[in-house]
Amino acid sequence: MKKRLGIFLSITMVLIYIINVYDISRIKILNSGKYDYIYLAKKEGDSLERYNYIFGSKEMEVYKSILDNDSKLPTSEITSYYRNGNVMSYRFYIDKCLTYYRHYNDEGVTIKYDGNGILYPSDSIYEENISLNTYYTNNFKFVNPPNIERILFVGKYVDNEEERDYDVSPLHEVSIENSTFYYDIMYENPGEYKDVLYLLIRDTVSNDIEDEKIVFKYILE
Repeated sequence: MKKRLGIFLSITMVLIYIINVYDISRIKILNSGKYDYIYLAKKEGDSLERYNYIFGSKEMEVYKSILDNDSKLPTSEITSYYRNGNVMSYRFYIDKCLTYYRHYNDEGVTIKYDGNGILYPSDSIYEENISLNTYYTNNFKFVNPPNIERILFVGKYVDNEEERDYDVSPLHEVSIENSTFYYDIMYENPGEYKDVLYLLIRDTVSNDIEDEKIVFKYILE
């Protein structure tokens, strides 16, 4: 009896050691109600954590950063995967608050999404007082879920988008670099100026399109 108890305690101690060393945790698999186990497979400072399934492939990647140099708000970008390697979910947190998410089935097709694809600025109307004859650079940040294409347009704001005259007020497609778009402006005359930015998030599997916009107004006196 004492021998069996000793073996049991030894096994228990080994399991506790393994769980603590490898940071093993239990997770619930999306859309199935089933559970599985993962462990911390890689850690790079405070910027990256990668978890793998026990006896399996990658389950989750966590990228940590700051939203912008002004606010210094911490962000976490988390992508989870099924055991078959297809993406399971994408989540973006700002200051520990869920800002955007996208869920997928086990074939990698989006089944649900919600939140703000334009992370910064977070307001749908952005207003700023600036000086004449001075170059300003605004940076806009966006989510980057798997299996999507991001298309970005920028141009002068019009009250009715359906009546936009593209010869007078064209929209220009611009590129996104590292989930950021840098927008340079300079005005020589006082007044109020409005521009608009459109973000299209196209699911490359289902072709579903999610669209968002932000209007930014500059006041020059």
